[in-house]
Amino acid sequence: MLNRRLLLILFLAFLTLANSCDRKKKVDKQLQLEELAGGDSVNVVNPDEPAHLCVLKAGDIYIGNIGKTCCVIKVGFSSKEKLAGMYYVVDTSNLYMQAKPFTVLVTEDLDYRWSAGGGKEVFFDMKYQYDSDEVNGALQVNRSSKVNIEQENLVYFSFRKYNEETKETQLSYRYRKPLFEVDCEKDVVYGHAIGPWTSLAIPDDKGYAQTLLPYVFKASNQKDLDLTMDIYTPRGDSLTKRPLVVLIHGGAFFFGDKHENEMIAQCSHLASLGYVAVSLNYRMGFEMTKASIQRCAFKAIQDAHAAMRFLSHFAEKYGIDKEWVYIGGSSAGSITAMSMVYMTDESRPKSTLKKHFAGKFGSLNNSGNTYTDKVKIRGLVNMWGALYEIDDVIAHPISIVSFHGTADKVVPCYKGYPFVQLNGKNGKGKLSSFYFDEMYGSHEIHEVLKGKNVHQKFYPLDSLDHAPWKGKDRKLNEVYYFIQEKMTEFLYDDLIYDVKLKKSGLGSYQLTSSEVKLSNWELQGGIILSQKPDEVEIRLFQDAPAHKLSVSGMLNNGAEFNLQISKLVN
Repeated sequence: MLNRRLLLILFLAFLTLANSCDRKKKVDKQLQLEELAGGDSVNVVNPDEPAHLCVLKAGDIYIGNIGKTCCVIKVGFSSKEKLAGMYYVVDTSNLYMQAKPFTVLVTEDLDYRWSAGGGKEVFFDMKYQYDSDEVNGALQVNRSSKVNIEQENLVYFSFRKYNEETKETQLSYRYRKPLFEVDCEKDVVYGHAIGPWTSLAIPDDKGYAQTLLPYVFKASNQKDLDLTMDIYTPRGDSLTKRPLVVLIHGGAFFFGDKHENEMIAQCSHLASLGYVAVSLNYRMGFEMTKASIQRCAFKAIQDAHAAMRFLSHFAEKYGIDKEWVYIGGSSAGSITAMSMVYMTDESRPKSTLKKHFAGKFGSLNNSGNTYTDKVKIRGLVNMWGALYEIDDVIAHPISIVSFHGTADKVVPCYKGYPFVQLNGKNGKGKLSSFYFDEMYGSHEIHEVLKGKNVHQKFYPLDSLDHAPWKGKDRKLNEVYYFIQEKMTEFLYDDLIYDVKLKKSGLGSYQLTSSEVKLSNWELQGGIILSQKPDEVEIRLFQDAPAHKLSVSGMLNNGAEFNLQISKLVN
């Protein structure tokens, strides 16, 4: 318990602040400065001019030290002659501070009198110095003299008015709402490679089959190709290191282009949110054999690696944060993106190895360009994609959001063969298994991730077939905008997914991210003793009706976060 001497000193802080409201009057009535023990000089207030305690308004809180004891005082009532409220001792072994009532009176004979919790009243003398919201000094208990305090048996104190450091932060909603106009640098060459083609659009007056047949016979014609991408950036953005999202178009490794309307729409939307977004072309075209199809997909994966190396090398030019990179796509583009993350040279198709093929493909990561720069892939955006191998997903899980029609006949949502429509109306044919190996679709990928400590979300598109985001007129429909909304939510949530508020000691709480740039701590029902951008130390008033610790802020990449804890325990 706080002894009476310490309690009396608490009162001193109040008197000082009261007197400081009329500085000129005090200066006129000050006595000479005296030297106290330890060499600290203080101003001595004339005891013939008692403090008006009503200057200290109800609701004010003061925090400070009496000797080596840390204390908090809450003013509940104030008038000219009386001050009352609660005082608390900051305990190093307890998160909660016990409330003790106190009363201070200025009597007619100018004594300062303190009583606490119905205990014995105590009189004291004091000296102090002050500024606008801080008081420092010394006091001595049970002395008849009002001013001439001797140096022996002094107790020193220091108090300040407590104001929680709140910073007004205006949310920008970056990565959640469109904020920017968008610039697009088109046809940026990220590499060169040998292949049939990198772009094949389906004319409006023709279908897949009509376009496919003439080109099947051209797939064996290999030539040197420019590998190109379109880079979308937020115009006028002051942030110099931004998350990157790379999207790869679909088309069965045969059709498609980075200029497809859904690719332009997605990348433009992401850049308007504050990301750097990229749509890339890659090598396509195969002959009608299983091995040729596998080699074609392998070359697409090589190109995706080359694109990442290029973007990492020129990260500063395009304002890319290499530590925050996402990749995804639709159909063949999603297969490429996921395989780029999960496939290794040990798990690549055997048909791409030299001993199984006269040609030479090289490794996954040495084609297209000679850049060696790396990026950190944080997550995947999977739109109706699948994988041939599922073990790598289990061994190396990363964040993933998936969208897949449950009635997809081109790429299985579950486990199965692609293009099952090749098996005829009765489904008894064997063509799909002749051209393709069995694949694990989006449902299977998320099933194996259940229970893993990984950020994941699967949106099954009930009863919908392949690529349902465009109508027969090839215009974007409501499915596209649903995907855009959920993709936006997932990517933002992933940017702040590792930011957690956890207890790090008695009364200490810490943000788990090392990338906190700004923060604003707020505490209901207590006081903040100290704070840093990523850490805070608190104590709680036991008599407060509610307790809640909140922190809002921003990461280095501009993502805003808001966290709180209501259950605060020792």
